Amino acid sequence: MIDAKVKSGIIIPSDAIIKAGLTITHQFFADDLLMVVRANMATVLCLKRTLVHFEKLSGLAVNKDISELYFTSSVRRRSVVVRALGCKVGSLPFNYLGLPISGKMLRRQDCTSLIDKVIVTTTRWNGMHLSMAGKVELSRTVILPVVLYWTSVYSLPAVVINLIEKRMRNFI
Repeated sequence: MIDAKVKSGIIIPSDAIIKAGLTITHQFFADDLLMVVRANMATVLCLKRTLVHFEKLSGLAVNKDISELYFTSSVRRRSVVVRALGCKVGSLPFNYLGLPISGKMLRRQDCTSLIDKVIVTTTRWNGMHLSMAGKVELSRTVILPVVLYWTSVYSLPAVVINLIEKRMRNFI
């Protein structure tokens, strides 16, 4: 239903999504749904109608007690959107599936959880007596997939990539 609304131009991805080169407007994971839309009334009302239609078809209802709306700093008239959708307002940045979600480009401080994970992992491994091949294999199978997960969504700042590479190089 959402894909059809996007293809017909009724739901339009936000400027931030378009500028980032992403085509995603929604992401399902288990019982979560993350949707990114423009905060104009036409889109918000279309979204509300789509969710009501989904509820009627599936018998599933949006739990407004745990649902949150997030706004970038450029959005005005937030109260109108909040009243229309009936959800509480969360604050950016927040984490979703282990990734920081923000209305801005990622900065070094947004990537601290990734950097910390690499540091903790390599520090824990330093006490082990591993061959160089073992160290390379651990780095390749444990650290690299986490970094690739982040880079499948974001372009990481060069300083973050350099820190991770340095840490892995020092470990090996």
